Amino acid sequence: MRPISGHAMLNVMRTCSEPIANKARKIAVARQAHIIQLGEKLSEDRSDHVEQT
Repeated sequence: MRPISGHAMLNVMRTCSEPIANKARKIAVARQAHIIQLGEKLSEDRSDHVEQT
């Protein structure tokens, strides 16, 4: 089996891939939290414009 990334050994590829995957997970969590915050703010902004009955 030959690594796709061009590394001669699979363990080198694995060593490089793990930190990248961890960074991607952190970015995804931060992105998801930001999207939730934007959705909450949008809901608040819309409710401010609705007349109270």
